Amino acid sequence: MKHAAVLGASSMLGRSLCELLSRRGIEVIKIGRSSDSDLQFDLNGNTDRSCSLKFDVLFHCAASFADDSPEGSILNFQQNSYSASRILKLMDESDCCQLVYAGTLASAMDFDSSGYTSYGLSKFMAESQFAWSLNKRSSLFCSLRFTHLIDDDGDCIRHQPWFGRLVAYAGSGNKLALPDSLGPRNFLHVQDAAELMIRAALQKLQGVYPVLSDEYWLMHQLADLAYRVFSRGGSWHINAQKTPFRQMNYPAQAELWSLLHYQPKLTMEQYFRRLAELNTINRFGPLDVAS
Repeated sequence: MKHAAVLGASSMLGRSLCELLSRRGIEVIKIGRSSDSDLQFDLNGNTDRSCSLKFDVLFHCAASFADDSPEGSILNFQQNSYSASRILKLMDESDCCQLVYAGTLASAMDFDSSGYTSYGLSKFMAESQFAWSLNKRSSLFCSLRFTHLIDDDGDCIRHQPWFGRLVAYAGSGNKLALPDSLGPRNFLHVQDAAELMIRAALQKLQGVYPVLSDEYWLMHQLADLAYRVFSRGGSWHINAQKTPFRQMNYPAQAELWSLLHYQPKLTMEQYFRRLAELNTINRFGPLDVAS
């Protein structure tokens, strides 16, 4: 792999990918909507241009994370599912024969106890089209279905608002009113996710793989850990009036870690200590939970 393209290069995962690829001496082509992209590409199809750039691997980590409202569902299907044919066209134009896709555990029908979300279903539809089409082209396709991703700079709060609240309240010594938990949560650092995508590309891995850390936390357990590590005062309590965190049916730990000869770099306790050392806790939030 000498030339790699990152679709969604300005996203949380995309930035980590670009950084780790560059460290390996791999030329990175940034694809997306931001002004510094090497190629402008919008999942809505508003800025498509023919591609004269050539690359060996496409890392796809752009997505819509809208809700299940009628408007949100339309956006998810438009950006996550219907864009697949245009991404395949982009690969054809660039002579690219390998796609590594940032999937989601929510694409498993039984992951959420309430059934598919439009986000999970729309990503599953794209995943299926990529797998079928690239197989017809004798090209390589791999989807890593990630658990909930977190980072050092607070970008994850867009998709993990309760995690952001937990860090912000514990980090500022405020009182946090948490919903109860019907099941645990699983989190993975974005740099681990990026490293796995690169290793999957280098090993020419094919297929669909769930990706989880080996730590599972009820949210109040995680709050307890954060308050203890940050040691800035404050406390948490469970508010039974709030809608509980749903049960998530996490798959059994897969063989991916051993296949790619890699393990997560940080435990959750080490992660919280790192946030304190980096002094980035104030980037998390929002501080909006009534007691």
